[in-house]
Amino acid sequence: MTALDVDDLSTRFGVLSAPLGRRALAFVVDLASLMAISSPLLLLAPEAGQALSRLAAGRSDASEPLADSVLQMVVGSTVLFVGATAILVVLGMRGTTIGKRLLGLRLVEEDSLLRPGAGNALLRSAIVWLPGLLVPGLGALPLLASPATDRTGRRRGWHDRAAGVWLVDARRGLDPFDRDALRAAKRELFRARESAPLVMPSLVTGTPIDRSLTDVTRSIAGVVSPHVAESLDATPAATTRPVSVDPRAAEHPSPKQWAFVLDDGTRHPLPPRSLVGREPTAGPDCDGFSLTTLLDPAAKMSRTHLAIEVDKGRAWVSDLGSSNGTDLITPLGEVRTLNAHQRYDVAPGTQVRIGGRTLRFEKVTEL
Repeated sequence: MTALDVDDLSTRFGVLSAPLGRRALAFVVDLASLMAISSPLLLLAPEAGQALSRLAAGRSDASEPLADSVLQMVVGSTVLFVGATAILVVLGMRGTTIGKRLLGLRLVEEDSLLRPGAGNALLRSAIVWLPGLLVPGLGALPLLASPATDRTGRRRGWHDRAAGVWLVDARRGLDPFDRDALRAAKRELFRARESAPLVMPSLVTGTPIDRSLTDVTRSIAGVVSPHVAESLDATPAATTRPVSVDPRAAEHPSPKQWAFVLDDGTRHPLPPRSLVGREPTAGPDCDGFSLTTLLDPAAKMSRTHLAIEVDKGRAWVSDLGSSNGTDLITPLGEVRTLNAHQRYDVAPGTQVRIGGRTLRFEKVTEL
């Protein structure tokens, strides 16, 4: 989704920012869970220090307790590493931690409302916890208070803005990870957009750009002056020349080819087989594939991220085992995460999100 879609979902379908009170409570719960995981290290550190002091004093009974303490600290460090890694993985994939789960909060990517990703989760956590380690008890306080300075109304702290994420209230508002609710909200949004009247600019020469299209009779030259447009009621319709139509054009319409349109509006016609990524390379199994390089300012796209195949009017995409995955968004707004190395059929209007970029598939008339 684009940022405009996110704004519409926020204002019309109830995606709410996390309240400051519950944010703070979730932080306290997460801090308590980390302290519980690291408790073996905290308890064993004094004992290891005493054993080192006895060993430095030359006491013969200090070596065995020191070896036991070192072994226990290695085990405790391993438990802490595994626990912290699990917390980051769950936060990146599901946008939740123990504290956020209990307080009904969800972390999502700001531009898509999808999972934040492991990289964003790691960056956000590092910004939050490192100041607290450098200045125990006080280092994290400015970050915890920074959501109150967000002028956009989304209560995003400095750490949220740096990581490109948004902490939302999944208890009182729309939970972006509730597929049914999000699908219904997107469907309603698309229906409202489709029913809105389409305003086209006027084709009358010299008419201001903000003037809407007027149904007027064109001259043979194809140009209508404002004077003709304003006096149409009193002017008879111009005689038009008959146009000959080749009956073969109806029997053999212009062929159409597949293309994808990037989120910046650029269109890329699709060859029969292509590889898309940050720096795509064709391996032994991808002989004959064209290479399409895309810039990704979010740095979430893999080097060779996606394969696209076109044959006999159909198109397929395959995730090539990318680090951050690939999301397919159907024309009705249904979001689906692709399994790696599995082909998925795409229809015109389907969007595919790879890294920080979005591709919309369409069929265009061949020139």
